[in-house]
Formats: sequence, C-alpha cells, structure tokens
Amino acid sequence: MTLPQVMVLFGMEYIALILLVCRTVCEDYMSFLKPILIAALVYLLLGFLGTYINMHIMSISLSIGMVFFVKVIFNKKIKTAILICIFTFFLSFVVLQTLSIIILGLYLSGPVEYTFYNGLVSMGLAVLFAKLCYLYLPLQSIMQKIKESRKYLYMFFGILVAKYFIANTIFFESLESPLVNIFLFTGFSFLLVFICYSMMKIILDKKEKHRALRIYSEFDKLPASRVIDLNDYEKHLQIIYALSLMHVDSFEKATRHIDTYLNNFEDDEVGYDSKARLLKLDNKVLAAYLYVKTKQLRKNGVNCEVNIYNYTTTSKIKTSKLLEALDILIDEALETVDKTRSDLSITLRKDEKSEDGRSVIDVANRNELVTRSDTKRMVFEEYSLKTKKVKGLRRLSTILEEYDCRFSLRDEKSLINEKYLKLRFSL
Repeated sequence: MTLPQVMVLFGMEYIALILLVCRTVCEDYMSFLKPILIAALVYLLLGFLGTYINMHIMSISLSIGMVFFVKVIFNKKIKTAILICIFTFFLSFVVLQTLSIIILGLYLSGPVEYTFYNGLVSMGLAVLFAKLCYLYLPLQSIMQKIKESRKYLYMFFGILVAKYFIANTIFFESLESPLVNIFLFTGFSFLLVFICYSMMKIILDKKEKHRALRIYSEFDKLPASRVIDLNDYEKHLQIIYALSLMHVDSFEKATRHIDTYLNNFEDDEVGYDSKARLLKLDNKVLAAYLYVKTKQLRKNGVNCEVNIYNYTTTSKIKTSKLLEALDILIDEALETVDKTRSDLSITLRKDEKSEDGRSVIDVANRNELVTRSDTKRMVFEEYSLKTKKVKGLRRLSTILEEYDCRFSLRDEKSLINEKYLKLRFSL
C-alpha cells in the first residue's frame, strides 16, 4: 500500500477509537472537536513515522499519547486514563476490527489479504460498529465495573509484561500471535506511562513542598518590626497556602501562626460562636483560612459567616487542594447576587444522606441573578458564573477527579422565602 492509503486507514482507526473513548467517558465528541482534531494530526504523524521506525516503538508511542490525551482533555486521573485506554484499545483493535475482518472473510469466502480495498472495508465496518457502540452500548457502566476491579487488571498486565521480558532475549522481538502482541505492548506502554507519571508527580510534589518551606521560612525570619499586619489579608492567605503545602510540619506551624498573628480568632463577627468553633477544627490550616478569608470578604463589603457542625475534615484530599476548591466555590457563590445584597455562608457538616457519611462544606449565597439553566450548565458543562465561560470550572473538576470528591448544587429557600443557591463540596 502507498503512504496516503496507510494514512487513510490510520485516520479511520482513529475515528473508531475516539468514538469509543468519548462514549466510555460519557462525553459528546462534538464538544471536543478542536482537541480531537489536534490529536488526530499527532496520531497520523505517528502512523507516518511507523513506516520508517520500529512498529513496536510506534505502538508504544500511540498508547502513551492516547493516555495523556484522555487525561488532559477529559480530565481523568492517570490510573483512570490508563484503564479507559486499555478498555477502548481492546474493544477497538481486538473486538471490532477482528469482527470486521471475520465479516469480510465470510463475504469473500476465503482469507482476507492485506490490501487497501480490504482494509478500507474492514475499517469502515469498524467505524460503523464503533458508532453503534457510541449510540447504544453503556460503555461508561462497563468501564465503572472494570474500574472497581482495576487491581486485578493491573496485575494481569504486569504478569504479561514480565512474561514477555523473560520469554524474549531480544528486546521488542516480534511475536507470532497478533492478539498476544497487542496485549503485551499495550501493557508495557501503560506500565511505562504509570511509572513515568508517578516519578514526575513525586518530583513535582517535592518541589512544591520545598517552595512552600522557603516562603514560610522567609516570612518566619522577618524581624518583629516587619511582621505582616492583621489586616494584610492577601499576605496572610499566602502564608496559609504555604502552610497547606508543607504537610507534616503544617499543624504546629499553623497553630503558632494563629497564636502569633491571628489574635486566636478573637472575633465574634466571623460567624456564630466561631471563635470557639474554629479553634476546635482538626485542620488548623483550614481554620486559619476560614478566619482570614471571612475577614477579607467582610472588608470587601460581603456579608458572610462560618458555621461549623463537624470538626473532623479527614479526607484523601490535600489541604492545599481543599483551599483551592473553596476559593473557586466562594468566587462562584459571589456571582449569584449583587455584593451589597450578599448573604454568604460557609458551613462545615456531615452529609447525613450519604452512605459513607462524608464531610461536606456548603457555600451558599442569596440568589437573584442565576437561573436554573445556569446551574445545569455548571454541572454538565463546567460553566463558570465568574468567567462566564464553558469549562471555566475545569480546575475544580480536576480536583474532584483526582481526590474522588463530589460537587453538587441545590436551590433552597430561607424562612422569609428568599432564594439561595448552595454549592456543596463533598470531601
């Protein structure tokens, strides 16, 4: 086959794969046309290079590229992205393409030769089957079942890769069985992605912690005459964010910061009985954040308070990410009403309706500007009230996905029949 013919078949293969990926992540492919087209160019480029380099290296490159495509575009954790790619690769390359070749073989009443015409027909059938899967099969539900037992899936691919290296003395030597070849190289690719990503994450976390320690150390060494004023809220928030990144050292340093600079929360105006309640919070960094953030909002003319009915905030989520999520929720809640009419409340409680009894943080405000349509867009399109952009809540969505947290909205009415919009963050 000529190079243009190979590119046509690669393009059809890509279309089938993208349809399956979009259905598995429960997203409309029309909403992601731009990144899909950009990724198509990369996919075709790798297909082109495959005519000049080792096919196994190209296969690994395609696998790694698709993992990062799913992670970045659809906002998935690396483990979830790997599982989605394993599932869709198997479905596309092993199930649909094999089924297409079998159907073509039955039509020809004989073996299928490797020609452009046969490839066009079989890939056309694969795209058709992928479209039918996109329209009618509950791939997301199937993926969820696989995700629940992912440990066994990782173990399976680990065994395959180990067996491959033991059985072959020459690295990347061709195997006779195409099916085994697909499994082995797919498994190797995803294992490589997982190892590299984990190493990168460890390095970045260490750099982030080191930067936070440097910021706090510089602040801690300031002479008494240059310490930050209680009303310099931005500076206090900067130090609190640094504390949130320090992990092990943060509790002691946050407590000292409260005692030294924040007046021990001696302020009844922060919220109902809050000087006693805030100090009882298990997460001292969160307590300091709520105190300073509330004071800052009041200075800016926003009526707000903190109410605490649950002092335990233990969760998988890092404190730094929790503070980042709260910043986003507060910014969104401030858009529901004119600042002079605001009645913002931040409430820490247990979700009594959830089976696992999660801790939740509710950010509610009087709602006079946001319609039901807007709130639906916030949930389904990550629409931001602050930026007025679709995907404006992408950072919040990333935090939710990474730490298995939840975000929900609800309309409520006060005792005097005023409308409120409550944004709930479940830890």
